[in-house]
Amino acid sequence: NIVRAIFSSLATVVSIYSSLCLVRIFLTWIPQANYSKFGQFMSAICDPYLNIFSRVRFLRIGMIDFSPILAFALLSALASVFAKIAQTGSLSFAFILSMLVSLIWNIFASILIILIIMLIIRLILLATNKNSVGFWSQVDGMIYKIASPIKNLFWKNKFLSMTGTTAIALVESILIYAVGRVAIYYLLVLIRLIPF
Repeated sequence: NIVRAIFSSLATVVSIYSSLCLVRIFLTWIPQANYSKFGQFMSAICDPYLNIFSRVRFLRIGMIDFSPILAFALLSALASVFAKIAQTGSLSFAFILSMLVSLIWNIFASILIILIIMLIIRLILLATNKNSVGFWSQVDGMIYKIASPIKNLFWKNKFLSMTGTTAIALVESILIYAVGRVAIYYLLVLIRLIPF
C-alpha cells in the first residue's frame, strides 16, 4: 500500500506541474503578465522543463512552436504510468506499448488539429482578400509543402490559386487525421489483447 500511495502522490504532482506549465505558456502570450513577479516565478518553475523541448528544431515551423505539445504529452504519459502503478501495483507490456502508441498519436493529432485550424483561418482570410504578410506568408509556404504531393498528382502542369492549394491541404489534413484515428483505435484494441 505504501508503494501505491507514493505513485498516486507522484501522479498528482505531475498533473499539477503540467497545469502550471500550461499557465506558464498562456502567460507568454500576455507580455505584462509574463514579466510580472508571478510570471517570473512561473518561469523559474516551468522553463527548465519546457526549454528542453524548445531546442528540438523539427518542433518549430517558422514562428509556430509545437514543443509544448510534446512537453504536455510526456507529462500526461508519466502521470498515467504513475496512476496505473498506484491502481494495480504493476505495469504490463501491453499498457506500456499502448501508452507509447497513444503518446505518439496524441502529439501527431494535436499538431494536425492546430494545422487544420490554421488552414480554416487561412481560407477565411483568403476569402476576405487579406494579404499574406508576416506570419501568414510563412504559413503559405508550409501549405505549399503539404499540398504539393496531391497537387502534382492531379494538377501537375496547372497553376492553382492559394485558395485552391489551401483547400487541398485542408482536405488532406482532415483525411490524415480521420484515417489516423481509426488506425490508432484498432491498433490499441490489438495491443490490449497482448496477455503480458
